[in-house]
Amino acid sequence: MKKDKLLWKIDSKDVIPANVMDVKSIVPYSNPTNLTEQQQNNIIAAFNSHAYDMAAEYVWKKAITNLREHILELGEEFVGELIQRPEVGIKVSMESVLTDYNVIVIAEQLGMISHAGALDLRQAFETIQFYFSSQAAKEEAVLDALKVTTIIKSCVANILSQPNMEIAVDFSNFRNRLFDENIPAKDPQLIQLVNSSLFIVRTVTTILASSIKTKDGAVQEHTLNNFKVILPLIWDKISSDDKWRIGALYKDVVSDGDMKSAVMIKSALSLVGGFDFVPENIRSNTFIEIAQKLIDVHYEYDNFYKEPRVIKELASLGTIFPKPAMARCIKALLLVYMGNGYGRSVAAVPIAEEQLNQVSNDDWVDFLENVLPFDEQIIGALCSWGNQRDYFMQIIKRNSLEDVELENKNSNKLYQYILNGYSEQIKRYWMQM
Repeated sequence: MKKDKLLWKIDSKDVIPANVMDVKSIVPYSNPTNLTEQQQNNIIAAFNSHAYDMAAEYVWKKAITNLREHILELGEEFVGELIQRPEVGIKVSMESVLTDYNVIVIAEQLGMISHAGALDLRQAFETIQFYFSSQAAKEEAVLDALKVTTIIKSCVANILSQPNMEIAVDFSNFRNRLFDENIPAKDPQLIQLVNSSLFIVRTVTTILASSIKTKDGAVQEHTLNNFKVILPLIWDKISSDDKWRIGALYKDVVSDGDMKSAVMIKSALSLVGGFDFVPENIRSNTFIEIAQKLIDVHYEYDNFYKEPRVIKELASLGTIFPKPAMARCIKALLLVYMGNGYGRSVAAVPIAEEQLNQVSNDDWVDFLENVLPFDEQIIGALCSWGNQRDYFMQIIKRNSLEDVELENKNSNKLYQYILNGYSEQIKRYWMQM
């Protein structure tokens, strides 16, 4: 098997020439099954009559709805695993977690859209997110023709031009293998897994954890055996935050009295020296839950308005973060502090800054070495077109972290890229994750 030919990746091609930059020429590249001729004419008419917000919103909603429907063909349970939210359908609704941002992330990682296409769509999302927010209304900011043309071209080129977007059938089949058979360590798909993106690796660990907790009989036995085989293969590829999730799985099965699962997970953790990541109390879960809520809100519409309420909730829990929750809390606060291409939440930033300044030097170093290099959202923000890296550097300098040399060579190389503002190298690192 060729390392660069992954079973769950799809080749993509540019469908709209680079020199086509007017809406009247772009829209007809849409497939009629996605935009009828009448709908195409309505979009062009709205744009020509300067109803830019109407044209942008309609095309964006058509594109994201189309993409969301294709993703949901995989099934709600599988989609919940893809976004590390296996409780979807039980505790929370799919609609509340399969946000526009998550739709783009999943589509990119499953190969339904290219990395470059996802980059364009994320920028389009930030534009839509800002210009349809209360913040834009206060500033009387309005969408112009150029921004709307860019949004429409991105949506048509990456989504609406496709007659029937391929779904990651092979990855779905691999998921079934985890439930139906004991997979040997030298299996080609496990070798492929080790060389896959962090998203795929994390998805597999989530699938295994969810199955161990919810299935029984032969399915659970196969899952446990595969968990023990896979964990040593991927342990060095995942962040400390991911390792805390796995440690929490062990704590959960012990609390539930599932001794068969506890024995197998204990054996797997012993192989990787993973018992340092087993949380000791439920206090951590509260911090993790609120921090994740803050991350989710950051990628919702009108996020500048919503972030203050959630960040106050996180701050009310205290200034000392439990070790299992440390990575998630720092990440959530950093995302708020860094903002997006259109600015930051004025009310939330001072709270984020105050909380981040409470983090110890040792915890910062651990985050920079064992979390940051694995986090696509923060790295994506650092190579974005806004001022996110400048704000990140403010925090680094305020905590005297400019001269830190990380022990892990790859982590240190990325950190040096960030410190020196090597945006192209940061972007290349991000695109290869």
